[in-house]
Order: sequence, then structure tokens, then C-alpha cells
Amino acid sequence: MSATIRPVQSSDDEALSRICLLTGAAGKSAEGAHSIPELLGLIFALPYNRLETTFGFVLVDNEASVDSKEGGIMGYILGTTDSKKLEAAAEREWWPTLREKYSKGDYPNR
Repeated sequence: MSATIRPVQSSDDEALSRICLLTGAAGKSAEGAHSIPELLGLIFALPYNRLETTFGFVLVDNEASVDSKEGGIMGYILGTTDSKKLEAAAEREWWPTLREKYSKGDYPNR
């Protein structure tokens, strides 16, 4: 197998969300544990791919089909250089939309 590490891109969102779901139960799949599976990625991965002071890298399988759903992305690492700035940016730019779309009562765990 041949793999490459590259900076994360906004076009990687679907793969980040999928990997987040597949590892969301202490490294195991959380697919059956949530009635709204996309929330894991929206909460724990995508803000780090969209907001200020964040960075990330993805591990890409060079032999994966270009047409594969996740584009060959096998893993990721995401972080921030300033947690306080990230929290402030998320409160301004990220959480309001999610709060509006997903009310707490609409998200029971299974």
C-alpha cells in the first residue's frame, strides 16, 4: 500500500464525518448508537476543518479509486493552535446553525 499525508481540505468533510462515525465509540463504530449519525462529525470533526486557528492532515490511500466515497482518506488528525479562539469562533459561526437545525429533544441516543 502507498499512502500520502496532505493538509485537510473542505472537500474532505464527508470523509472526516464518516471516519468520525466509524471510530466514535472508543475507536469502534458508533453507527448504531445515534439516531442522527452526521452529528458526530458536525460536532467533533468539521469545526476543526472550517474555523480559524485550526489545522489538520489526512492520510490518503494512493491506490484507492478516485470514485471511492471518501476519496481514499483512511484517517485524519485535526487540531487548533488556540482553543479559546476556536471556542469563540465556534460560538459565533458554528453552533448557532447546528442549534437551530438540531434541537436537543430531536437527538435521543438509541
